Amino acid sequence: MEPIDTNLIIETRKLDFAYNHQSVLRQIDLKVPHGSIFGFLGPNGAGKSTTIKALLGLLQVKSGMVYLFGKEFHANRIGLLQRTSAMVESPSLYEHLSATHNLEITQKLRQLSRDRIGVVLELVGLTKDSNKKVKQYSTGMKQRLSLAIALMSEPELLILDEPINGLDPSGIIEIRNLLTRLNKEANCTVFLSSHILDEIEKLCSHVAVINHGNLLFQGDISSFMLKYNQADSVILETGDNVQVSKMLLTDGAILEKDHVRVPFHSKQDIASMIRRINDAGIEIYAVERDRNDLESSFLEILTEGGNS
Repeated sequence: MEPIDTNLIIETRKLDFAYNHQSVLRQIDLKVPHGSIFGFLGPNGAGKSTTIKALLGLLQVKSGMVYLFGKEFHANRIGLLQRTSAMVESPSLYEHLSATHNLEITQKLRQLSRDRIGVVLELVGLTKDSNKKVKQYSTGMKQRLSLAIALMSEPELLILDEPINGLDPSGIIEIRNLLTRLNKEANCTVFLSSHILDEIEKLCSHVAVINHGNLLFQGDISSFMLKYNQADSVILETGDNVQVSKMLLTDGAILEKDHVRVPFHSKQDIASMIRRINDAGIEIYAVERDRNDLESSFLEILTEGGNS
């Protein structure tokens, strides 16, 4: 058997799960490094929530192994879950009680310090509304309360299923800043699924993509974008776009409606293009950098995965 990698906080090996004789997860080998903020991406029905439930022992997998903190999950279940907190799917809250009372229930069940209640309310920005009944909360406030409950035990590993779902833009920024702070200051590894690609790009150090139960990619986020979108592009508007596209053809230039798009890997590449255009006596009206983003990489890997 392959030795356990102690640098990984989550590892799965050949994880399979089927429902009604239909395969939902296929040979998933997930590797989540200690100290990372790990984004788990995929379309609806791709297998994200099923994977998270398998990691937490909430469903019985067909075959395969789950390791947390370098230990096999089922043989060490209680000890591993004491170091882990999770927020899975929609928040499960006592709506007729206040936020404080919801947190008190968790505090008593898990025998935690009562002082922790005030700390987590402050962390998620609910101190002012802590005595309101939860049924008066917005969707975003309920999401933040659910996250507060997950943070009560000061987890080393935080597993979140769509944690920014239902939040307004300011709430999204608050949660992003909170997770970043927890990761850096409390050394908490964060594993989260999300469909908001822009936030994954801003927040995560690593990413994995799943579709139709198959793991299509995993690794650090910069390697992901480099692999599936080899370079950023520069957009050039010139006095003779046709001629410029021919001059820069070997650089990968593409003639578009009113400009030329050329991929590049460094600032020196841009300077070289501009020199060559100037040397040809062609006027340059505009130069604009068009950065790669996670969305274009994500769409490319889904297309590639669908064709493989």
